[in-house]
Amino acid sequence: MALNPLSLTYFDRFKRGDGMTAEQHAQALYGSPCVPFVNGTVEFIETTHGLTLKPSFVRQAVQDGTLPAYRIGKGFYFAPRDIDAWLESLRTSA
Repeated sequence: MALNPLSLTYFDRFKRGDGMTAEQHAQALYGSPCVPFVNGTVEFIETTHGLTLKPSFVRQAVQDGTLPAYRIGKGFYFAPRDIDAWLESLRTSA
């Protein structure tokens, strides 16, 4: 799986394991629920895709069940893989 360069930039905020390349680091985090809360999801989408979404749009997707989320404590966390799949599901052929 090849991540776009903007994804690598986003994952730089997390501590990287010794000897890991940026690509390995990003791939290790891609499937984990490392994006915190709705605002973090909006920031992830802006950073990695250049899209601006309202937090209410993301919240509605969680409530509808179209965007998978992990309930950890009192907050929701999102896996980048799930966010990307959700964005892809919004694609139309118009």
